[in-house]
Amino acid sequence: MKISNIALVCAATFTFAQNAFAYDEIAIGDFSITPYARIVAGVSYTNNLVDAGLQGSRWEAAANQWGTSYIGLSFGANLTEGWKGVVNLESGFGTNNGTMNVPDTFFDRAANAGLSHENYGTLTIGTHLSLAQDISAMDPLSFQIYGLNSLTNGVNDGSATESVLYRSAEFAGVSVALMHEFGGIVGDAERSTGDGVALSFTHGGFDFKTIYQQRADEYGRYSGGEFYGLGTNSQWINVKNWVSGISYDFGAMKVFAGYDNIKAPEAGYASTLNTDTKANVYWGGLNYQATDNVELLAGYYHSKLDESGKSSSQYTMGVNYDWTKYVTLYGTIGYITNSEVSDIVASGAGINNHGLTYTDAACENLSDCDGASQFGSYVGVVVNM
Repeated sequence: MKISNIALVCAATFTFAQNAFAYDEIAIGDFSITPYARIVAGVSYTNNLVDAGLQGSRWEAAANQWGTSYIGLSFGANLTEGWKGVVNLESGFGTNNGTMNVPDTFFDRAANAGLSHENYGTLTIGTHLSLAQDISAMDPLSFQIYGLNSLTNGVNDGSATESVLYRSAEFAGVSVALMHEFGGIVGDAERSTGDGVALSFTHGGFDFKTIYQQRADEYGRYSGGEFYGLGTNSQWINVKNWVSGISYDFGAMKVFAGYDNIKAPEAGYASTLNTDTKANVYWGGLNYQATDNVELLAGYYHSKLDESGKSSSQYTMGVNYDWTKYVTLYGTIGYITNSEVSDIVASGAGINNHGLTYTDAACENLSDCDGASQFGSYVGVVVNM
């Protein structure tokens, strides 16, 4: 996209955002525009890191640790007999360097259009967040970087381009969602495709979600992460993923529990080495509304891989302070421990040194990083508009 076009979109969004404080939704006859934005910025510290042969701690500007920054616009047009035309545009970016979360992609989180009806649901086509992101409602850390997506290596994160999404209306507390992601490859309808189905139920303070999502690689295989298999330091993308979670709201306290089963059955096709093809992740936690402005968060996450037997446990605690309607201050700490594996396992599946984030590797001693632990924390501010 040309710089002039980016500037035009940003200027228009900024202009709408100014009015949004007063109106939230801007109505022009049967046409409505809802601008919104979230800006997250802070500082983080992590110890026991290893990268390119160097080992030690790291301080950095925290861009997306609490959650990504984004800016977006929703459009609606009243049609007839309860039908509405809808358009959603949303861009995610990091405040540490101002770049988009997906390079050279302006509307990486949403760029879709479709039809909506309060009784029949909503059908949209274009770019959407992956359906598995719905499980964020069952994560006690709400998808903070030290939350569920750490030990599931981001399998529930990301977006779905070239996709069709249907979300039903809610009936007696039950709703469903269906998604298909087209591969766009000539001659093979299975390559680079994805599918998802979600079921939700809510009653009183009880909520339940279960989601099945699968995505094939460019060869139509469920090969795992970037380097094949369910490796430690890469995102798990081309997998079959079944994740379920429950929560119950007692008033001041809300409790969570869940289970994620991740499979990459064709992970070993490109290698003669033993590779992990299955992962099981369990979690539990709570949110506690200590005061009108202060919310405390706590979560425990545990993962185990099938072939190597690697296991990791992560402990996370956080606090959110709603200073005003628009500004939240936050602080989060995390600690992860990893089991040790034998030399035979390490020679095939690698050592076990999962970091608090799946792109990092923990290391307490350069001579032996297997079974290392890691501590990290981040603090910052969130501005909602």
